[in-house]
This record gives sequence, structure tokens and C-alpha cells, in this order.
Amino acid sequence: MNAVTNSVRPGPRGMIADMSRLGSGIALVGRRAELTALRDTLRRARDGQPAVVLLSGDAGIGKSRVLTELIDSAESDGDTVFLGRCLDTAEAALPYLPFVEIIRQLADHAPQAVENRPELQPLLPHSHRSSASGRELDQLQMFNAVLDALNDLAADRCVVIGIEDLHWADRSSRDLFAFLASRLSHQRILVVATYRSDDMHRRHPLRWTLAEVVRLRTVERLQLEPFDQDDSRALVRSLAEESLDEDAVTRIAEASEGNAFLAEELVSNPSTGIPRELADLLLARVEWLAAPTQQVLRLASVIGREFSHRLLSEASESTQSELDSALREAITHNVLTVCQSGDVYQFRHALFREAVYNDLLPGERIRLHRRLATALTDARYPGAAAELAHHHLEGGDHVAALNASVRAATEAKELAAPAETLLHLERALRLWSSVSDADNQTGISKVDLTVWAGRVAEAAGEPDRAIAHGRTAIELVDHLGDPIRSAAMRYQYARYLLRLDWVEQSAYEVAEQAWALVAETPPSAVKAWVLAVFALAARGEHRLTEAAEHASAAIATAQAVDGVGDHQAAWADALTTRTFVKDRVERNTDEVLEQFYEAAELARSAGDGAVELRARYQAVLTLHDVARFDEALVAIDAGLERATATGAQWSAFGLELRVLQVLTRFMVGDWDGSEAAAELMGGAVSGTVFTRISAPGLLVTVNRGRFDVAASRLANLRERWHSDQQVLTVVGLAGAELESWRGRPAEAVTSIDTALRQLDKVAPKHLVTVSLCASGVAACADLADAARAARDGAAERAAITHGEALLATAADSMEHGQPVSGTLGPEGRAWWARLKAEESRLHGASDPELWRETAEAFEYGEPFRTAWAWWRQAEALLNRGERQSASELLRAAADVADRLGAKPLHTAISTVMGRSGLSGTGATTAAPSPLTPRESSVLELVARGLTNRQIGAQLYISEKTVSVHLSRVMAKLAAGSRTEAVNTAYQRGLLLPRGAERLPKPDKSA
Repeated sequence: MNAVTNSVRPGPRGMIADMSRLGSGIALVGRRAELTALRDTLRRARDGQPAVVLLSGDAGIGKSRVLTELIDSAESDGDTVFLGRCLDTAEAALPYLPFVEIIRQLADHAPQAVENRPELQPLLPHSHRSSASGRELDQLQMFNAVLDALNDLAADRCVVIGIEDLHWADRSSRDLFAFLASRLSHQRILVVATYRSDDMHRRHPLRWTLAEVVRLRTVERLQLEPFDQDDSRALVRSLAEESLDEDAVTRIAEASEGNAFLAEELVSNPSTGIPRELADLLLARVEWLAAPTQQVLRLASVIGREFSHRLLSEASESTQSELDSALREAITHNVLTVCQSGDVYQFRHALFREAVYNDLLPGERIRLHRRLATALTDARYPGAAAELAHHHLEGGDHVAALNASVRAATEAKELAAPAETLLHLERALRLWSSVSDADNQTGISKVDLTVWAGRVAEAAGEPDRAIAHGRTAIELVDHLGDPIRSAAMRYQYARYLLRLDWVEQSAYEVAEQAWALVAETPPSAVKAWVLAVFALAARGEHRLTEAAEHASAAIATAQAVDGVGDHQAAWADALTTRTFVKDRVERNTDEVLEQFYEAAELARSAGDGAVELRARYQAVLTLHDVARFDEALVAIDAGLERATATGAQWSAFGLELRVLQVLTRFMVGDWDGSEAAAELMGGAVSGTVFTRISAPGLLVTVNRGRFDVAASRLANLRERWHSDQQVLTVVGLAGAELESWRGRPAEAVTSIDTALRQLDKVAPKHLVTVSLCASGVAACADLADAARAARDGAAERAAITHGEALLATAADSMEHGQPVSGTLGPEGRAWWARLKAEESRLHGASDPELWRETAEAFEYGEPFRTAWAWWRQAEALLNRGERQSASELLRAAADVADRLGAKPLHTAISTVMGRSGLSGTGATTAAPSPLTPRESSVLELVARGLTNRQIGAQLYISEKTVSVHLSRVMAKLAAGSRTEAVNTAYQRGLLLPRGAERLPKPDKSA
């Protein structure tokens, strides 16, 4: 059989024309449900249930890629495949073009099928097309000849026909397509035709054909929807090949709105603007519209992606009738759509709006912005001030833009929207120097505006910007010669510095400077706050005695101030710090909790949400440390409810509560809840928020076996992980677990080593080192086991040496690290127990007693880690021949893995039971591999990183044959990519972990 899908075919023209396709060489992203549906339909067609699938979607959504995946799969399974394309040839229609391609391919594949049917000759290239005496009779004869030829081929094997871009089909092709659809009854034939749903305006000729065929029982419809945000980001990452940071990935994913073609074009030119070539393609659709319609679209593009009929009408120079006519034409041609609210329109795609806007002449753009500013002058609906500020700014009126920006910030503050408030404040600050007498114009000083911006940045989860504004505020105030105000700026700046683990300037030094300015002054709210922040900074430096002293002094100072006010918030903050110190020394949990809640209530009465959330967070942390997880989750929910109510969900401690929610739900086994808490819904967030929330969310992603998603997220998180010890810990741990499950222990060790080196810069000798080292020793033990199996003594010694270095690092952290009280909590003790158990495995004598102790230690509240320990304990028992006890442990572990959806752990348990000949709930006796010996050989070489050509050379087969084998492997393992196939094979025990890997020499700095 000829590889008909490799034949040369002309490409389509139009909005998306022939262009180089970045995405053609990457693994398919998403579309698993659609491909599953298509493959199910194909299987039914092979059984004599023919079908016609109408595969629709917007231009560039990925219809061709899905069809290609199906055709490749069908061809590798031995089906006969033909593919034809329609072209946008406008008036110069080429009759039967897709079927000319198909019949040409059919003639190459089965010459007799064409030669014996002279009715098909007109469809062959370069054939003599004689004029027929009866067109309708000749056409029917031709149609029947096409059907008969396909029927003959389908007698031997299933025939799959792909027709691309049916929306461009000529009348004759549409008629032949409808004829074939109506004549399918029992043949082994599948026809898949793609068309653009966004081109289907009311007068499109294909609409009549579709209306005719959809009534047939053999016809199915499959609509490709835009990618969701996860798949969009995954696509952009694959296209970019790790050349873009997470901000750029998110920006492009959002701009593409789930459209694969647009994502490719934006990745090819990842600047913040729209690429010129893409803009030209988008404008091509607009340029077909009438001139008045184009003028209305230009005005609409200045308003934004969405716009109300009222505002458009007020700003437009068109009559109402002209406006309605223009809008109707734009909607008919799918440039605009009507929103559900009825009186609001939007550009069908944001890039349409951007292309039209960027095409405006400079003077035209300014005039349109000024016209809109005039229309908005008296508007008082929510958001009107923000729109007004934007149009004044773009229209060149800086005075009006500054005033509107301050007004917009006030409105956003009243709506508890800190991110939007910050945007308006920072625009006002940028405009400040261009407006004379700005203080009087706005009624606020630059100092107050800067202080406001710092506080809002902190609430919006932008600690770096809060620090920048705090530093500027100090510079501005120091010129005023007011020591009290200078002290106030410094304590606020120190609070911002304390939000980050790694900053250039010490918060303690700044607090010390503030104290020097107010030490000799009478009691005041500022003095109380300086002492409260000084206490917090001392605590951050582990000066606990000093922290308690400053906190007590802050409380006494606040008590000496009359009335209700900001001094009470300082009192609450100091009480929180003093209680924290008390908890670390005395460990009286109930008394400590009572004081934290007292501080929270005091802060709430003072109207300081940030201090209230800090007190609530410390209470949750206390409950967490003593494994009172049910109470902790209730307290977390209550704290997050308060954070949301005050618009502070992404403030420092609103964010900390959310992170604890993700982690705690993972620990207690509520993995669905953990995933839900890690979802960032409802708009863009700062890079800090994204990193802090995404990192703990990886634990579920990895341990549920979504390896490709996890690997992509890890790669991007590592760009941001340098400044936060919790992110470092979780990313290092999740990265190691990912690589271990994938059968790549050397990479797991590298993940741990990298995390430890960075952690030493941020939080040296922190006790989280123990969990990282335990995971690292586990990976070293895997390497040592593989080396023993391969009888590679050098590799075994290297693995043991590296593992022992990690053990020494953990022991050093235990001796010199926190907590100050010198005792580990339940979580720390459990990880230490696992470290010692992994040590026994490292030396080739996995001790079931140590694993029993590990399991018991994790029973404080972590079912997943407990089940993990049972799995390892069972392995150790099997090595001693204790099959009954091992079987019981494995069944219990499998039950937990089933409940959690922990696929990698469940697969590992099943593999142990299968290899040991055990059976029971959640595991079966060893089943034969679904792969043939040749397929296994191909997959082993793929796992080593070889290309198809290299694999073919090593196995003495063609590159095409390698591709066929690999396609079959992916189908058998339900894998969407080569990487996923290898990962699945490792999980199912179809590939053994690599054993000949060499570790680098241990890094003593880790």
C-alpha cells in the first residue's frame, strides 16, 4: 500500500492560509475525548457500521491535527486511508477537487478499481473530459462509480476517507459528499469531513448540504471547542520548547483563547504585540465588509473587546439605522457576537479587536479615544472611571487621566479589588510628574498615593511591588524632616520585607532604624507599630527572647494610647508574635490557640484585616503542627472566608492560608479538595500567587500520574522557586517523586540536590531538609538496586556514597535546625522514620521493621504516605518470604491508592503482587504484556532517548516501521505521546528502571 497520506496536496487559502506550522512536530495536546470518540466510531466502521463524522470548529482550532492523528492511527492499524482537501478558489471553482485527490490516490493504491470504471476517468488528473449529452445521468453514474470503487476496497479492509475544509467545497463536491453519506449502510467505510463552524453564516452554501445529511442515521457531529486554560498553557509550552517564562506562557495562552493556530503564531513572535502576519490574516476578514461597517468596528476596537450598544451609539457619528446595519453585517460574518446580556457585543476573538485597533492611524486613534472620553464624562456606572482614565490617557489629556485614575482607584478600593486598585494607582503615579500642581488637582499627595500603592500591592499578592513602593515612600518622607512619619514609613517597609524569604535588605535593620526615630517619643500608634514590627523582625532572625520583649513593649505602648484606632492593630500584631514565641517554648496548644483567636478578634475590631489574617494563620499553623487537621481545615476555611470578604485573598496571609489548604487536604487524603483549592479561577493573578499555589498542587498532579502536566509545570516553576523555602521544598519533592515514578532515579536525585543547594541560600539547616533528603535517599536506593541487578559495582558504590551524603545533610539539619524547642512534630518524626527506612534499602537490606515504624509514624494523618510505607514494608517482607503479611499490607495499600486515585502507587503495588504471584483487592496475578517483543524493543530504545531513525538503525528496520510500532504501542497503552507511553510502561512494570546510570559526585554544599 502506498503511503497516500504523504502525497503532495495544496493547502487552503483564506483567513488562515498556507503557513509553516510550528505545532506539527509536537505531541498532541488535549483532544483525548474527541479522539476516543473518533476511534470508537472507526472500530464500529471496521465491524460494518459505516459513519460520516462532521468535524467542526473555528478556524485554527485544530481540526486538521485531530484528523491527522486519526488517519495515522488508522493507517498504522492497516486500514486503507485517503485524504482530499478543498481549496478557497472563490469564483474559479474547481469541480470535485477533494475527490480528484482521493481518486488519484485510489488509482495509485488499486489501479484496477479505477481502470475498470470509465466513469471515474474525469476525476483523474490530465484525463480528457468529454462533454456529456445528459449531465445529470453522467453525474449519477460517476457518483455510483465512486461508491462502487470504495465498496470494493472496503470488502478487504476498512476504508477511511478524510475531507478537509468542506466549507470551501464546490457544488459538485458537496453533491458527491451528500450522495456518499446517503448510500452508506453496511460497508466498512468511515468518512470524516472537517469544516469551519465560524464560516457558517446564514447564506453559506454548505448549510443546505449539512441540513440534508445530518438527518441520516450514519452521520455524527463532533464539535472541537477551544482548549481550556490548562491545555492552552500546555500547548504554548510545547510550542515554545521551554524558551518562554510562565508569564509569557500565560499571556499567550490567554490571548489565543484556546485556538491552536493563534497560539502557534503568537509563540513564533512572543513579543507583547500581535505579529504583523497574523494581523494581516485577521484583517482580511474585516476588509471584506462594507466601509461603514469597518468604521464602526474601528470605533468598537477603541472601546475594547466588549462594548455596550449605548456607548457605541453615543460615540458613533452614524445614524441608528446605519449603526444597526453595520452591526448586523459584522455579526453575520462572525467578526462580532452578541453577549447573553443582549445589549452588549464583543469581538469574536480578542485578536480581531487588537488587529483592528493596531491598524488605526495615530491621529484617528487619538480622535476616537477623545470621542469616547466625551461620551463617558458623566457616566457613573461601576468601572466608568477606569474607562474614562484610559481614554483620557490615550487621547493625550494627562490632567483628566490623572484625576480619573485616582477616582478609579477609589472605586476599585470600595469594591475590595486590590489588583485593580493597584493598576489605577500606579498609572496615577506615572502621570504625576507630567501634571503641574498634581496635589491640588487630585486632592492627595504623592506620598499618600505611594503609601496607598504599597499597601494595595501587598494585598494583591505583589510583595516585590509593595517593597518598591515602600522604599520610594521612605525617600519621599525623609525629605520632609518628620521623624515620626519616617518611622511609620520604615515599619511599613519592614513588614513588606518580611513577606519574602530572600531579600537584599534585612527587615530587622529597617525596624531598628525606625525604633531609633521613636524610642524617646511618648506612646503613640506609630511607636506601638514600630515595636510590633521590631518584634516580628527579631522573630524572623530567631531572636525569640528579644522578640517577646519587643512584643510586650508594643502591647504596653498600645495600652497607653486612648481610644479605638490603629494602635489596637499593633497590639493584636504584637500579641500574635508573643504568642508564637510562647508556643515554641511552652507548647501549650489550647492556651496558645485562645490567644491567637483573641488577637484575631482585636485586629478585626480595629479594622485591620492583614493582622487578623496573620493571627488566624498562626492558629492554623499551630493546629497543623500537632496534627489536629480537622480543626485546622475548619480554621482555614473560616480564615479564607474573611480574606475573600475583605478583598485580601492574595495578601500575604490570605495566600498562606490558601497554600495550607492545598497542602493539608493533600496530606489528609482529600485530593479532590486539594486540586480544587489549587485551581486559580476568576482572572489573572500575580507571579507570586501563581507560584505559591501551583507548587503544592503538584503533589496531587504527580501522584495521580498526570506526568506530562506535572513535568511542564515543574519546568516553569523552577524559574520562580529561588526565593521561597516552601516552594523550594515542594518543587524539589514533587520533582523527585515524578522522576521516581517515571523510572528515572538519577533525575530524581538531581531534583533533590538542586532544591537543597537553593534551600541552603534561603533557609539554611531548615528541618524541611529531612523530607527532601529522605526522598533523595529513596532515589539513590533505586539506583543502587538497579546497579546490583546489573552487577555494576561502581554504579552501586556511587549511589550509596551519594545517599550517605544526603543522610549526613539531614542529620546536620536535625542537630542545628529549627524548631528551637528541640522536638520534632508528628510530620517531622514521620519523615525521619522514612529516612532511616530508606537508609536500609540503600544498603540492599530493606528492613520491614523500619518500614512498619514509618507507616505508624505517618498514621498521624497522612494516608498516602502510610500506604507508601506499607508498600515498601511488604516488599521487604516478601524478600524474607513472609507472603501472607505482605499480601495483607499490599491489599490495604491498594485500597488507599484506589480511594485517592493514586495511579502510580497502585501500579507499583500491582506490579509487586503480580511478580510475587499474589492476588487480592486492587491487584492481580501477573498478566502477559500487551506489547509484542518487537514493540517492547522499540519502546526500550525510546526510553533511552533514541530517535526513530536511530531505533531503526539499531533494530535493522525502516524508520516508517518504527513509527508504526510506536503508534501501536501508544494505542495499546492509551498514551498520547512517546513520553507518556514510556511513563505508562514504567508504571505497569513493562519497562525496568534504568540501572547503568552514573551519579555525579556528591555536592558537599547540599
